[in-house]
Amino acid sequence: TPCRSRSAMAGRPVPYPLPVLAALAALLLLLPGPAAPCPSRCLCFRSTVWCMHLMLESLPAVPPQTTILDLRFNRIKDIQPGAFRRLKNLNTLLLNNNQIGRA
Repeated sequence: TPCRSRSAMAGRPVPYPLPVLAALAALLLLLPGPAAPCPSRCLCFRSTVWCMHLMLESLPAVPPQTTILDLRFNRIKDIQPGAFRRLKNLNTLLLNNNQIGRA
């Protein structure tokens, strides 16, 4: 058999056996989906979301893993019942200096 140089094979796709591809696909399904993005103009680090001094009039959509949510110094007027229900890990919520009429 003739010896092929590395450069001659560089452009050829490497075939993978079907069981290997099936195993990789199964592993990808087990990985968690992408985390929710940080809201526009807010700052996020790990599970903390800072949305201060942004003149927000409503609650931004934040990542579900948020533990600290700082919404101080905005123009939030209304918070609907259950607005934070999906934030199962939320333990600190800062809302002072808004225009909240009811919560």
